[in-house]
Amino acid sequence: MTAELAGLGCNLSTFDISEEAIISTRSLLAKRGVRSNVKLDQMAAEKLNYADNSFDVIFGFAILHHLDLDQALSELYRVMKPGGVAIFAEPLESNPAIQIYRKLTPQYRTPDEEPIKLKSFKAKLSRFSSFDYESFYLVSLLAFVFVYIPKLSFAYEPTLKILMKFDDFLFKLFPSAKKLAWYSIFEIRK
Repeated sequence: MTAELAGLGCNLSTFDISEEAIISTRSLLAKRGVRSNVKLDQMAAEKLNYADNSFDVIFGFAILHHLDLDQALSELYRVMKPGGVAIFAEPLESNPAIQIYRKLTPQYRTPDEEPIKLKSFKAKLSRFSSFDYESFYLVSLLAFVFVYIPKLSFAYEPTLKILMKFDDFLFKLFPSAKKLAWYSIFEIRK
């Protein structure tokens, strides 16, 4: 996403705790010729080296569930401008199929990883002016089976599209089912 936004001319500040990720991002930006409007830093999200009220918009993908949420959300609030928005894509903890998958594949987890528990996450956001979320991958998780069966991989995308429409229908009919989804997009406003 960094390269795409930089390619649109956005001025960006991006960071990662991993030096390897910073090097990889730097290389990708150089290949695309968009390095000049991107500031790259290595730091932890729980201790940001940015001034107060620095950012109008903040994006994160699958990062919050690796962090000390209290510290990270405090820093998020500090660096967001009043009226600013933060958008995060994060896995939720309550999908039964994903819970089983996580137990069967511990080699793909990191020790600090803890999928988001919506109820406790919302409670941590009291200082922010608003929080909303959209959920994805409830029944549509079934389509991912085709990713692991090479001879049937052609069926993945069409099956996913159909099942995502079914998910949308279920979420409209049963809004509380959103809590059982695998992934959510969070919108947090200061």
